Amino acid sequence: ESKKKVTITAPEFIEALRYFSDLTLKYKVTPTSDESKNTPPYARWCNGTLGFFPVAPWDLVAFANLPFQFDVIPWPVGKKENKTATWLGSVGYGVSSETRNPELAAEFALYLSANRETMETMCDLDMQVPNLQSLADRYVGKQGNPKNREEFIQIISDYGRSWPAEYTYNASWYNRFFSSVQDVLDGKESAESYCTRLEPKMQRLLDRAAKKQKS
Repeated sequence: ESKKKVTITAPEFIEALRYFSDLTLKYKVTPTSDESKNTPPYARWCNGTLGFFPVAPWDLVAFANLPFQFDVIPWPVGKKENKTATWLGSVGYGVSSETRNPELAAEFALYLSANRETMETMCDLDMQVPNLQSLADRYVGKQGNPKNREEFIQIISDYGRSWPAEYTYNASWYNRFFSSVQDVLDGKESAESYCTRLEPKMQRLLDRAAKKQKS
């Protein structure tokens, strides 16, 4: 909660990482790293040989003509008593301090992000969830795949979460975890061993980030 301590050796975290690796190593329901090199998961999804794929609202426009039916569901969990959660991400428009027309640039950014006609167009083209709440019904009620666009609204209003690194000065500590986690997913190292080995390294990087934030 303090955003100052790395806790990847917590039993719950180790259990989650172990389950993640078991999906490939034990249950064999996700492609191995070698299989993914031959045919990336995105390509597998598009050709209908992958049953589940993480998708964002802006992906839907690329999926309009897939040769199969699909829908959106909450992010799966390992145990039925667990609650779903997933990343809530977004983008924003910035105006450079060196622009020659700051007022026009700001107006254009506002037009792209809050103008109703613009939002209607982006909604209809499946480019994004509209920023205006008044267009939520228009988005949810669209025809065609997926039928459950409501799930994206639920992520925004209920169970979406920010990346941990969004609370810190930089993401170096967070990226360190993913730099070699493939060894766990390939069965070369246990989840417990990896987390025990990485936690102090990540903590040092997090401490450095905190010092930079104060300076």
